[in-house]
Amino acid sequence: MSRVLLIGLDGATFDIIRPLVTEGRLPNLARMLEQGAAGELQSSMPPITPTPTPTPTPTAWTSVFTGKNPGKHGIYNFQDIDSATYATRPVRGDGHGEKSVWQLLGEAGKTSVAIDVPYTFPPKPLNGVMITGYGAPYRRHGFHLPSEPGRNPTGSLTSGNPCGPTEAQFRAQP
Repeated sequence: MSRVLLIGLDGATFDIIRPLVTEGRLPNLARMLEQGAAGELQSSMPPITPTPTPTPTPTAWTSVFTGKNPGKHGIYNFQDIDSATYATRPVRGDGHGEKSVWQLLGEAGKTSVAIDVPYTFPPKPLNGVMITGYGAPYRRHGFHLPSEPGRNPTGSLTSGNPCGPTEAQFRAQP
């Protein structure tokens, strides 16, 4: 059985990575680049995420895990704006109707483990495990699906990222 490992490095571009690999400062990443496949995200331009002008993180990550460009998945920034009131609210991981790569794999009978994936809160049930990443509301205690650990091998868990929005901000959404 073959396995696939997808590693996404938010904000890390090849113009930074390649010189560090050449200098021998990233030996594990060098080995993965040599033995695997790598490429720049083309669905969101520019591909860098955390700076003021490039593509925001939620846009890029949603493109990575859905395979769709922002015009199809509809995620453009860190906040959604209510057109009637102009109030902002945090982007939710379920704010698009596209299937993720782990949902498609699950439909094909494959198991996925997705760890610290930005903008995947609230987590959707999957065949495997999901630990949501940046963008999840901050909680002192994690949560998961199903509600009782160990009863079912599938489930989801949040990392409780302190940089994410509060639970109240998510509850206030329609």
